[in-house]
Amino acid sequence: MNPNNNEMRLDAGEQVFFDEQLALIKSRTYDVQHKALKALTLLPVSTEQDPGATHIIYRSYDKVGMAKIIADYANDFPRADIGGVEHSSPVKDLGVSYGYSVKEIRRAQKAGVALDAKRAEAARRAIDEKQDTIAWKGDAKSGLPGFWNHEGISEYVAAMNAGNTSRAWADKTADEILADFAGLITTAPENTNGIEQPDTVILPLSLYNKLMTTPYGSNRDKTLMGFIRDNFPQITRIDWVSDLSTAGAGGGSRVVAYARDPLKVEVQIPQRFEQMPPQLTGMVYDINCLQSTGGTLVYYPMSVVFCDGL
Repeated sequence: MNPNNNEMRLDAGEQVFFDEQLALIKSRTYDVQHKALKALTLLPVSTEQDPGATHIIYRSYDKVGMAKIIADYANDFPRADIGGVEHSSPVKDLGVSYGYSVKEIRRAQKAGVALDAKRAEAARRAIDEKQDTIAWKGDAKSGLPGFWNHEGISEYVAAMNAGNTSRAWADKTADEILADFAGLITTAPENTNGIEQPDTVILPLSLYNKLMTTPYGSNRDKTLMGFIRDNFPQITRIDWVSDLSTAGAGGGSRVVAYARDPLKVEVQIPQRFEQMPPQLTGMVYDINCLQSTGGTLVYYPMSVVFCDGL
């Protein structure tokens, strides 16, 4: 017992045990993968920013440059960035902690068992979940931009069904659903004269399942998903994200088509998951965990198209 601050501390042997256990636990938490959190697999990720940065300065573009035929000794080369607008986006820290009491450490050492790593894994999961949410939705209070509600992205408005009663896929035929999908993925190319070409479509799980299970074709020998994959080869990935079921206007569904290209869009993570040295508070050693994020930056908003209400 320390008479100066009334804190119970570990002796030398206990401290060595604790340090070794923490090293193993930290290694394990760095390796944990959570498949259900998809933002960092469906969107490009950048870790190039300075971990100490407070803001990220970037330019977004509504068009890209067009090359032209030039003559010998020409000096009138067109610029490719004439539509750029400069933006500033904040960088914020995500934090959570876990800990072990002095008695827990001593009991574990005496019994010759490992410290429970579940607390550390829960801390990592908390950081990952918050990062996933911010990557998709942003955080309005802190000014962090998200992907599917980013400023300047384009909207495709789906047609009504044959009875003019609904835009929802639940009320549409297979042909009407296919027309919606085709309209979504051709909006960016049509708006940019073929410059922007989506290669990825993300949907709510219910709409993804609709494509997977709806028969299509003259002999109904395919599903809509199979037909799309055979006939739209430029779309290399179709996936679902659960939060899209309420991401649209009024809490409805949203579908998004985009180019999965770091030149178009990036999730900014200047500092990856980091665990700080343990701090003794009373009889508990706390381990603070940090990660910094700049949200999701869409450099070419016209490369992203969304559709609500399907």
